[in-house]
Amino acid sequence: MVEGWYDRMAALETLRHPLMQSGLSIMLVAATVAVLYLAFGTAQSWRLRSPAKRWNFFLLGFGVVGLSFFSQMYSLSLDLRRGAFPYCADTIAIPAFGLTYFYGALTLMCLVLGALLMAFFRPLPVALFSLGDGKERVRRWLPTSLLGLLALPVVIFGVLGAAGSSFLGTPAAVVALYLVESARSAMMPTSG
Repeated sequence: MVEGWYDRMAALETLRHPLMQSGLSIMLVAATVAVLYLAFGTAQSWRLRSPAKRWNFFLLGFGVVGLSFFSQMYSLSLDLRRGAFPYCADTIAIPAFGLTYFYGALTLMCLVLGALLMAFFRPLPVALFSLGDGKERVRRWLPTSLLGLLALPVVIFGVLGAAGSSFLGTPAAVVALYLVESARSAMMPTSG
């Protein structure tokens, strides 16, 4: 490793790339929200609904994992081209293999977690941000708390990646938040 490489590179950095990537991320968020509204919005109101079919949850989930994986691989390639790594680190194969294994495990974990959560869904589609119409307080706040904890890393990594070289993963974070909120709304109790 070259001594002081990262210190010398940090002295040369400007805000060009973070500002450019942040602007692109804002445009990607707007486009993603528009596509979600066209696909899952209602003509009667501005509210979004959850997917009507359970398999759509899995399809969107695979899209989230796939786009996130692609954005991380593109991020490695972009950082390599920008000279973010020392010249002696001329390959991105090791982190690419690590990401491949990580996203494979993440896909399996999401499949299992998604199947478990679907056991508690009420009939679909449901309006997002609803609290259901039942009176059971624990059945309302337990899914909200647990899925809120699940959404927290999505928000953190989505915001951190928006200005970084993994900005292409911003739509994946938006769709992941949509899926988490759809699952939470679908788990709210009914009075029936």
